[in-house]
Amino acid sequence: MAGDVLQVEASITNARAAVCERCSAVLLGEQKPLFVRSATTGNRRVCGDCFKHYQVKSSSKRVEYSGEPTGDASAQTVKIGTSIKENVNRAQRGEFEGHKVVKAISGRKPATMPLRVPTAVKILFPEHLRFRINGALGYSDAHEVYKECQKFYHERAMVAGNTELVTLQATMCHVSGTQFKAIGDVMTVISHVNVHVGCHDLHSILYAFLLPRWLKYSRNVKLLLTDTSLANDNHAEILPRIPDINAIKDKCYVSKGVKKVQSLITRPLKLYLHIESTKVQEAEFRRIEYSEQDAPEINVTVAYTASKRSTSTSKRKRRTVSTSSAMLSGSDLDSDDSDSAAGVRKKKKVAVIEESALEVECTHGRSPATVTHPVAIPDPPFSFDSIRLALSQQSIVQKRSLNIETLPCTIYVLPKWSWPELLNDPVKCQDLRGNFEGVETTISFNPKQTPRQGSFKMALTDCSTAEVILGTSTNVCLKRCFIRSLDGSISMLPEDRQYNELSRELNCIVWAKVLLDMVYQFIARKDEACSTRPSFTIPQLRFVDAALVVARRNNHEELYMMEERIGGSGPDSDRNFMKYICNNSGRPILLRGSSLHASERNQCARFLSFAQHVQYLRTAKLAFTSDFQGAGNLLTDPQIITSPLIYLANFSSDLGDQLFARGNVAFEKMLETHECTDNEFCQYYKLSRHNFGSA
Repeated sequence: MAGDVLQVEASITNARAAVCERCSAVLLGEQKPLFVRSATTGNRRVCGDCFKHYQVKSSSKRVEYSGEPTGDASAQTVKIGTSIKENVNRAQRGEFEGHKVVKAISGRKPATMPLRVPTAVKILFPEHLRFRINGALGYSDAHEVYKECQKFYHERAMVAGNTELVTLQATMCHVSGTQFKAIGDVMTVISHVNVHVGCHDLHSILYAFLLPRWLKYSRNVKLLLTDTSLANDNHAEILPRIPDINAIKDKCYVSKGVKKVQSLITRPLKLYLHIESTKVQEAEFRRIEYSEQDAPEINVTVAYTASKRSTSTSKRKRRTVSTSSAMLSGSDLDSDDSDSAAGVRKKKKVAVIEESALEVECTHGRSPATVTHPVAIPDPPFSFDSIRLALSQQSIVQKRSLNIETLPCTIYVLPKWSWPELLNDPVKCQDLRGNFEGVETTISFNPKQTPRQGSFKMALTDCSTAEVILGTSTNVCLKRCFIRSLDGSISMLPEDRQYNELSRELNCIVWAKVLLDMVYQFIARKDEACSTRPSFTIPQLRFVDAALVVARRNNHEELYMMEERIGGSGPDSDRNFMKYICNNSGRPILLRGSSLHASERNQCARFLSFAQHVQYLRTAKLAFTSDFQGAGNLLTDPQIITSPLIYLANFSSDLGDQLFARGNVAFEKMLETHECTDNEFCQYYKLSRHNFGSA
């Protein structure tokens, strides 16, 4: 049926108007779509090439029309269509005077249709996931991204007309000599990927799908998107095109038949994600740390006892069995003593631990104990990782609130420095945000928990990170500084002052770590020089790992100091927290009584008092650490006490308010109250009040 078409120049009002509704060509620059109305094809806005096609179409007659559509186009369809028919009829009768008539002669060879312009297909990677993978993700977050990404591409695959889909086989590998070697089981299959996907989006897809498998394999070694590169099945790097589309299209089609018809491949397309060999070495080192080789080998002597009815060869035998090579089952240990049908009593196997075969690690102050009594050997032999995981989950679970708040954040972890490095660049750790690179992650906490208040800081103990950042656990403690008014009320410091105060507290931890290492180095040198060791145990203590947290809430930044959580988060956790030495005295705080707990705690307090003596001497009588407190082998919230000679050397009377933190007071008190007579550490290493001037 003959169609009637009119041309109207339309203005672009939105993004949809800039695309030809016939060939999907994108109109750029000054190009504008041309409005076409027809009784057969409906209303369209087309490009210039498609409009010329309608002009030379042989099956209809057209006339030029100068009017523009106004208002709703659908409401004017009937009115304009009637007007078109009237004009066509008048033109055919020769009554349409004063207007130029365009006439097509029926029966001629139809005009060639213009080629369709291929749309620049871009399979976008989800923006909210792209933002998340730019940082270092832990296993939980990476697995969530993996599931969201998988759901995203499955939903896109169900869209009508989206038929050019392939399956990818993604593998992570690294260079080993002259070959590329796959990394363990870090591989996966990704379905429903469009063949027109670009290089950058394809890179993000492989990274999001392989990241959780890498974190599981490497025991949480951080891997950023920028640490990886995308490669094809020949291990050649895939680079983006202009525009960034069709990164793998050439590999997705095969020619079939005599006519060489192009059809999609049915097998998975192999792609690789390359990483540096240094990351693989770090992962292998981490895996060795948690392997079964770290488990102590237990030598077990098994005695076989047979009855008198046994044969002459049934004598008492002894052999040594290692847990790494053989284990006894529960049925062997609990054999039935009743006679069998053949009249022969079954053998009984008794497992006995040899003397000095197994030593149990004890807390400081106690000698290793030797287990000599009979023990049962577990069956079946579970792996070291499974046993360690089960034991680590045996803490008493407190009542947990379901009202958990999670915030995205950037974490700046304190570096591990030595004494020479600290002296060469003493101010670098005072600005963690400006001098170090942060880690992007999330932090969760219970906003309804009751914070614990100290002299200057307030702590939230029921907090956790999405991945292990500090120490060996995701459980952390968040601290903020506050100010107390005259009426007793407290208020948090503004963020600019909060950053300054938290930076000073973190700087104290850096110096306290270095000064404590100085004490252990002093002990090692003295023991090596004397070729002897003390009869008592040296407590192995350390300060908590800490970091600066910049959390984001509603486009607003909140600053926290994050530390390893010590003593737990329950109401009884304060029971294990101890104060060893105050910052206004050099005398250790000792407990009364002769219990094992009091003995070990008092020994730690005397050791830290000895540490102050060593630090005072090794820093040329200018500084030492005080305000020792903590639980177990972890210490927290130290104060660095400095000598007044520093103020005189800087010719400033108010310098003391700016050195370290607000607890830098009472330097002379340590000299007045320090006790060496009753301190076994000072006595053994020949430190006394008379040699304060020499080390």
